[in-house]
Amino acid sequence: MLGSLRKHVQRILGGSPGYVDKVSDGVVEGWAWNSAEPDKKVTVSLFVEGAAAVSGVADLERPDLQAAGIGDGKCGFRLQLPYSHAGLGERPGWVQMSGAARRLPYRKDEIFPVPAPPLLTFLAADIVNNCNLRCPFCVVDYSEVKKTELMTPATFGKMLELLPLLPDGGFWLSCLHEPTIHPGFEDLLRMIPAGQGQKFWFTTNLARRMDDAMFQSWVDAGLHHVNVSMDTLDAGLFTVLRKHGRLEVFLDNLNRMVKVFRASAKPPKIRYITLVFESNFDELEGIVRRGYEEWMSSEHEVRYMYNMAHSPDDFRRDHLPTRDRWPELQARLDQLAAPHVVVCPPEDAGYEEQRNLPSNYFEIEKYRMPPEAPDFTPPLQLRARHNGNMYLVSQEGRFSFNITELADPVGYLLQAARESVEKVRAS
Repeated sequence: MLGSLRKHVQRILGGSPGYVDKVSDGVVEGWAWNSAEPDKKVTVSLFVEGAAAVSGVADLERPDLQAAGIGDGKCGFRLQLPYSHAGLGERPGWVQMSGAARRLPYRKDEIFPVPAPPLLTFLAADIVNNCNLRCPFCVVDYSEVKKTELMTPATFGKMLELLPLLPDGGFWLSCLHEPTIHPGFEDLLRMIPAGQGQKFWFTTNLARRMDDAMFQSWVDAGLHHVNVSMDTLDAGLFTVLRKHGRLEVFLDNLNRMVKVFRASAKPPKIRYITLVFESNFDELEGIVRRGYEEWMSSEHEVRYMYNMAHSPDDFRRDHLPTRDRWPELQARLDQLAAPHVVVCPPEDAGYEEQRNLPSNYFEIEKYRMPPEAPDFTPPLQLRARHNGNMYLVSQEGRFSFNITELADPVGYLLQAARESVEKVRAS
């Protein structure tokens, strides 16, 4: 820490008006300060290939700068390239303070490669179309699913071609279904290129028996994190909320997974998702506490149940909490010592009466969207089915393609995005 502070002071003494600390994925961070006008915040600009791409005021709080005696410490900046630059690769750039001829140094250089922002926010790839459970609150309508379909290694390999367009944590190995029921799940994980594991994560219910080798494969893949659905620790209620599941199987899997992760020098993070019901309301504090104390919780999301149109009416009547329960829940969870608890109450009033369409509407093809032109303006979010069909999120009925039919999926998406950006500019 002291070494870092000394370097900051030395840069000021050497006449540098600031410094670029970090460059990644279209984001450039650093600090800038005019010692001649110490109380005035300065404007900095990021230039890419000689043209100003984005500007901003250096006014972010930086305790390290304050400790080093650089102004009031509020002179940090974070410049993000517009998504119109997405997918354009690394290009030469620099940062310059308004009114100053000198460029801010980055390491030993003033001109440095600036990586473009990722074109895709995420790719939600369902490697199966089914689940081992039939939870009454599920966002998926499984009444139309008669057979478990599997993504082939060849199709998964085509998905992997999109990795250069994705940020860390941007490749979802499940979106709607349970990925671990894929008999070749471990083989697919072994296909992930070395050093790219941090781009992957998935959600599991841990409700089917798995061996330690399965959990070790998650470690070996270098995954970003694993989401675990955990709604109750009551055996009787578990059979209701997790239809076809058994609590003893879940806990056995969970404890062995944690044991395997603890034995690793760099395991995936474990995040928990717990839905709030009237029936589990008094359990929630204990579930969050045990997640933190016993089961390596890095984050625990406590959220409302989506009120799905296909959920049984008697389940809604008996289990759906009303909005007035949430302040009490927040107050209870605020008393816990567990860090990183994220509470997600219903976003809109009347959610008890609203009915959501199933999240697999584009799969069962019951629902159609208006035939409007798709918007490819970056950043994009993609969903993928097991057979390679790809959809724009929230525009599933307007545009789709099959990735297995494309020789150059990256070029295809980049071209579509650039045409969309140009169309917006022209209008």
